[in-house]
Amino acid sequence: MISAALAIVALAAAVLAFIFIVPEKCRAKLNGFGKFLHDLFNFKFMIIEKIFQFCYVFATAFVIIFGFFNLFNYSYYLGWTGYNGLLMMILGPIAVRIVYELLMLAIIAVKNIIQINNKLKGQNDNQKETLGELNLGDYKTDRPIAPVGKFCTKCGSPLNADGTCPNCK
Repeated sequence: MISAALAIVALAAAVLAFIFIVPEKCRAKLNGFGKFLHDLFNFKFMIIEKIFQFCYVFATAFVIIFGFFNLFNYSYYLGWTGYNGLLMMILGPIAVRIVYELLMLAIIAVKNIIQINNKLKGQNDNQKETLGELNLGDYKTDRPIAPVGKFCTKCGSPLNADGTCPNCK
């Protein structure tokens, strides 16, 4: 019963957020926290970087502390086994750092792809506007237009409908 009520409240909050916070036109009317929520919901920044950074610091500290306490490990049958702790204190932070850097490389790649897409989107929008002004219905020709992708291998001109080049006859 409580779960259903919470689901309804969450649904109402999501609808309100999509009406009052998420649209781009609403950003100018929002205060500082509202702009933060707008940017968060529209993925203007990534919080996973900070989460990975915290996990890196935590994992490094854990490995070093765990290795330190293993320095004092003594087994009745094996004797002193502190070398495991020493290895963990030396190799553990290196392993944690390698994993963290691999994760960060993936994040940096995603950010670069987003930037490239945004730049290309701007260029493609300009091309669409230019092509939108061109009305192909007004283009008159005395010969049929070749299928798309059929060009002369010698001069690069579009081929006629019968597959012959108008320039290289």
